[in-house]
Amino acid sequence: MPPLRDGQPLRFRVRLVPTVRQTGKGEIDALLYAVRQAPDGQHNRAQVYAEYLTERLVGVSVQEIRLDGARLTGMVRRQGSGWTERVFPVADMGGVLTVTDSVQFAATLAQGLGRQRGFGFIRLEPTNWPSG
Repeated sequence: MPPLRDGQPLRFRVRLVPTVRQTGKGEIDALLYAVRQAPDGQHNRAQVYAEYLTERLVGVSVQEIRLDGARLTGMVRRQGSGWTERVFPVADMGGVLTVTDSVQFAATLAQGLGRQRGFGFIRLEPTNWPSG
C-alpha cells in the first residue's frame, strides 16, 4: 500500500456489512438497531449507514459520504458441526475523506471495517485522479 500522509484527501468506495452485535442475540442490521433504540424517531437508511461507517473510519475526517446501494445477501457460515445460511445487509458507499492520523488510519485499514469485515472491501484513490 502506498504511504498515507496526514492532510491527504482521498476518494473512497467501500462495501461493508453494517451490523451491530446484540448481547446474546446475535447481529442485527444497523438500521433495525437504530429503530429499536429510538422507535419514535425518523430513521433514514443512508444516514444510519453513514454514521455507522464514520464511527469506524478512525484516523480520518469524512467530508462527503453517500449510499450507492443496499441489499440483503445470504451468506453461508459454519455453526457448530454444521452450516447455516444467514441473511446480512450489504451496503456500497462512497465519498471523500481526509487523513488526519495516518498511523491510526493504516491500522483501521489493516483491521477492516464492521463486524463482517471479511465480506467487504475499501478502495482509496487520490482526489486528483479521474473518477471511474
